[in-house]
Amino acid sequence: MFFFPFRSCDAKEKEIGLERQSLSERRKVLQQEQESLLDGQALLNQREDYVANKSQELNQLEKVLEVSKENIEKELRALNDEKSKLELTIASLSQREEVSVFSNLLSTCQIAILTYLTFSFECM
Repeated sequence: MFFFPFRSCDAKEKEIGLERQSLSERRKVLQQEQESLLDGQALLNQREDYVANKSQELNQLEKVLEVSKENIEKELRALNDEKSKLELTIASLSQREEVSVFSNLLSTCQIAILTYLTFSFECM
């Protein structure tokens, strides 16, 4: 009977050793899972930073695009104004040309009439 309690102690020590080993293995698994979660969190943080940077770049590009659009619209208005002025100038020049042609025609007719009258008086 004396050995029996020692065997019981040996069995208990063995059981405790197995539990320690099991706990140690669980701790390792938990540590690996925790490291995996931390790695995942780090990747998620990197993605969030990347998205935030791209969002900021997009906002800046949208501002540049808006400014460019406003400048193009101003330039288009200026070009349309210039076109209108040129069309008015062309119309004015065309009108002057018509007047000039008419004036030249009138002068030619007057000369022809004077020549005819002069010739007619000489023939009489």
